[in-house]
Amino acid sequence: MKKKLAKFSFTLIISGVDFEDERLEDYLFDASCGDATIIVQNGVLMLDFSRSAKNYIQAVCSAIEDVEGTKLGARVVKVEPDNFVSRSEIARRMAVSRQYVAKLFKDSHEVPLPVINISGESPLWSWQEIAGWLYRKRGLEKAKAWLIDARIREFINMELHRRLAARIARQSRSGESRLRQDRLAIHANR
Repeated sequence: MKKKLAKFSFTLIISGVDFEDERLEDYLFDASCGDATIIVQNGVLMLDFSRSAKNYIQAVCSAIEDVEGTKLGARVVKVEPDNFVSRSEIARRMAVSRQYVAKLFKDSHEVPLPVINISGESPLWSWQEIAGWLYRKRGLEKAKAWLIDARIREFINMELHRRLAARIARQSRSGESRLRQDRLAIHANR
């Protein structure tokens, strides 16, 4: 029996592309990215996907492969939604009111601690920790899928970051090598 495909929503943050290139949409469509909406925000190109696949990791990885396989020279640098969430974002992801989330937090002593801006007015929590807490401590069954997706997204983002760091290190080494060659040439001409 063939497994039914599900729809997965996520956003890829893209670098190395001129988002004003008139061929952008055509290249993306030709690369099987017709399920993506192009968004440019604060000078950053993002592709908002609603992709059918067997599972979340297949959806995200196939989208990355499709985007990076275009003639654009695109590089995926991050998968969103972000792991850091406010109470409002928690409510949005759970499809409940902010008041409901506030009550959940107030009624439980086991709420995960914020990880950013802890003492500020707008603390942020790890979505992975919140989803795990909702599943394990609150018995919310659908939070299990949220937790799995958050872990997959974190792993993929770590790999994308590792890849970017390796590319920067290679560029740095080649730059240092050129600098040494220039210095040697200067000393040789003295």
